[in-house]
Amino acid sequence: MSNVKISVERNAAVFVLPWIIAQESGYFAEEDVEVDLIPAGSYMLTADRPELDHRQVSPMAGQQAYTSGQVAVFQA
Repeated sequence: MSNVKISVERNAAVFVLPWIIAQESGYFAEEDVEVDLIPAGSYMLTADRPELDHRQVSPMAGQQAYTSGQVAVFQA
């Protein structure tokens, strides 16, 4: 089997905990799968100040890492 690489955003523990356990237990390595756990929001631009108008904040911003190809798994 050839090496497979998967990038997963490391967000809420409820979503990423199985990935962390499998990685630390060596299950991915056994299957020749490399998993890169990317810190949540590390792909997003940061603002100098918080946005006060909620209408200016995209409700779909959380999918940017997936749609831009930086992670392979989208956890809604």
